[in-house]
Amino acid sequence: LPRTPVSSAFYKSKLNYYNPTAVVGRTKEAFSAVWVETTSGRSGNDLASALIHLLDTIIPKYPDTKNIILWSDSCVAQNKNQIMSYAIQLYLETNTQLNTIIHRYCEPGHSNIQDVDNLHSNIERALRHKEIHSPVSLVRLLKQVRPSSKDMYVSMLRPADFFDYKSIALANGTYDKVGFASVKEIHYSSSNIREIAVKKDRAATATTKVSVLTRKVTRGGQIKPLAKPKPLPPCRQLTKKKADDIRSLVRFLTGDDKIFMENILANNVATS
Repeated sequence: LPRTPVSSAFYKSKLNYYNPTAVVGRTKEAFSAVWVETTSGRSGNDLASALIHLLDTIIPKYPDTKNIILWSDSCVAQNKNQIMSYAIQLYLETNTQLNTIIHRYCEPGHSNIQDVDNLHSNIERALRHKEIHSPVSLVRLLKQVRPSSKDMYVSMLRPADFFDYKSIALANGTYDKVGFASVKEIHYSSSNIREIAVKKDRAATATTKVSVLTRKVTRGGQIKPLAKPKPLPPCRQLTKKKADDIRSLVRFLTGDDKIFMENILANNVATS
């Protein structure tokens, strides 16, 4: 962003935005989280934080939910790692109405999440031939995407929505014995938060249990809850070159779009 068909803007650096999406299989209701690169990036921590934000948005709308099945792609760096596992374990512990969460991964090159693929197609169709000058305009446009009979819920994430799950997972967990690269399915259960069950063969009927977190007990004999993550460090800065390119485009903007982009340039530019 800004996204424009003007030829002089084609070779200029622009502001990256990220947009993970979710579709509820039961109702086909769609949810989207949006943030820009100065808010956070697209690392494992960022995707885990976005997933938890989406779950926090979706589950209250379905209060009878006891068991969740998540489907995602098999990107190890983003979706299939100790960061995501710890985030899900913590979410399961703090949401006591839930019994289980099963996370299934699509085979590389083959998608089992047609509802999300269709949603992405709808988004791409809505963006086609449109000028989008800032995340303000983007959110307005995304809200008009209707993959089902209901509008899509769109939320713009703030820096306070992103957490450092990785540090806790590294300090307290033994996830290295899981072998995430070959995992096809992970089962999480509220009956034993600190243990996960994995499948490395989708056709297998049984899972292999792996203890990944040590149970810690207080002096009074109570089991300590899982550690809460700290917010991620302050947002990333734009390089001076990228900021100069964006600034050359922002001068042509008006209204809320111009105010939003000028605010980003005023507060998120590196000095060198």
